Amino acid sequence: MSDERRKLIFCVIEADAAVPLGQVRIDESDVDVIPFGRLEAVVTDIGAKDLDDCSEDRLKEYTAFHQRVNLALMKDRTVVPFRFGSVARNADEVRDILSRVYVQLEAALIKLRGSFEVVIHAHWDLNSGLQEIKKSASFQSALTALERELQGQAFLEKAGQILFEAAEARRNGLIHSLSSRLAPLAAAWAEGRLRGDLMIFNRSYLIEKEKESAFDDAVNDLAEIHGEGLKLRYIGPLPPNSFADIEFSRGNFEVVDRAVKTLALPSRASLTQIKASYRKLSLEYHPDRCPGSGEEREARFKEIAAAYGILVAYCRAVRGADPENEGSEYSFEKEAVEGIFVYRQPTPFQKVSLEVTL
Repeated sequence: MSDERRKLIFCVIEADAAVPLGQVRIDESDVDVIPFGRLEAVVTDIGAKDLDDCSEDRLKEYTAFHQRVNLALMKDRTVVPFRFGSVARNADEVRDILSRVYVQLEAALIKLRGSFEVVIHAHWDLNSGLQEIKKSASFQSALTALERELQGQAFLEKAGQILFEAAEARRNGLIHSLSSRLAPLAAAWAEGRLRGDLMIFNRSYLIEKEKESAFDDAVNDLAEIHGEGLKLRYIGPLPPNSFADIEFSRGNFEVVDRAVKTLALPSRASLTQIKASYRKLSLEYHPDRCPGSGEEREARFKEIAAAYGILVAYCRAVRGADPENEGSEYSFEKEAVEGIFVYRQPTPFQKVSLEVTL
């Protein structure tokens, strides 16, 4: 039917951070809240085929609207943004989605609390860099030594190789300069795809609000240090899209069971045991304890941290709040985990009162 409606999902927020009841129209659209447990999905109604049949310009309008709503919500609450185009048939299906990945959403809310995303792009001036390399004393000395050994085409090929290696070293030096200065100021970072030959850096950073000024100062310092040879672009603050790591194909038991195995825990454990196992394994695999130990060790460390986040979120979800007694045991058996997050009864959704000034 042409008038069939769908729910376009913007993000998930915590229920105890819900906005006051009421209604607002943003770009001629209502924004609603659909609650489930401690979570609330922020949605709006759209036509069943609105996203499929719309023009490119209209699609850009929808995308911009999606971004504006999440930015407005971020002003005074934590959001777990959903990828643009996440649509459910109705409110019940939205609640079913929340119930299926409840633990991951709780973990994401804890991880993203008080944080936002910033994207840093860097383009280098290759031609200027090559000219500087050619004028450098080290390169001229290498050419002089090379002239004593080779001539003609062999000389040109070897000189070109030396120039290429020097350019690569310069490029890697710029990347190291950026990453070593910015990474310590971020809670996490994610690598982005490089576009074009001159883009050498594309990273998203998860920044805690109290570190925003320090991060901004670092970017400004880097821009001043590298001058015209490196053009930096700062994009943000943004909703933390790159850090909302929700695996919708994995249900609550799957992620909890994987986390339990990662931390080598029994089928029942207390928060005290969870923390002890996490500390032991994180110390064993921490990259700072074994510098240069490679990507596999770093990946293992991140896996351990993610597992800990999942289990803390699970304990929080079981208790309905942050656990007060860390000695209480929690069951990680399938029946126990899945029984907690079963969607049983529909709850009326509420209109959001939201001021948007962009």
